[in-house]
Formats: sequence, C-alpha cells, structure tokens
Amino acid sequence: MDPGTLVALTVMAGAMASLIGTVLAPMVLMYLTGRERRREKLQDYERQDAIAAKADLVAAKLLENQRVNMARTDKVAHIARVSAAATPIPDASARAVGAHNSGWRSAKHSSSRHNRGISTGDDESAA
Repeated sequence: MDPGTLVALTVMAGAMASLIGTVLAPMVLMYLTGRERRREKLQDYERQDAIAAKADLVAAKLLENQRVNMARTDKVAHIARVSAAATPIPDASARAVGAHNSGWRSAKHSSSRHNRGISTGDDESAA
C-alpha cells in the first residue's frame, strides 16, 4: 500500500472517529438523560399518588370526626330542648318579688374567712 494512501486512510479514519464522536456522544447523552428524566417522572408520580392517598385518608377521618361531632351537638341540643321544655319559667311578678332576696350578701358577710369561721381579729364578737 502506498504511504500516501495509508496517510489518507488514517486521516479519514480519524475524521470518521471524530465525526462519530461528535454525533454519537450527544445522542447517547440525550438518550441517557431522557431515560433518567422518565424514571424521575415515574418516581414523582408515585410520590404524588402516595400523598394523594394520605390526603384522602385524612379527609375521610375529618369527615368522620365531623359526623361524630355533629351527632354529639345534636344530642346536646336535644337535651337542652327537652330540659328547657321541662323547666317551668316563673312569671315576671314572681321574679320581681324574689329579686331583693336573691342570695347576695353584704361585702362583710361574703368574705371567705368569715364563712369558714376564721377569726381576723376585727370581728364584733371578738370584743
């Protein structure tokens, strides 16, 4: 083989290798990057599905708690209605007559020490 042909083939092989490297390398990188992105998307979808399932569970628990609280509230309201219907309401004249005797004491007699019998030394009975 002629040395000029050998040089030409070597240069051509180098050019082809360079061309293949410049064309194939980006293609391989794009393929690998795309594959990785698809895998990440699938993982994101799985995470989102797990979060949605947890949110559904929490929403179901909240609804159940709301139903329980509404039932309790209805029960208390019913008891209040029954109690209110069973309790006689005194007429206005009876309330006016009993207003002066409502159980309030004067400030001297309402102290807790006096009611418990503890002497403070300033009682009238101590003199």
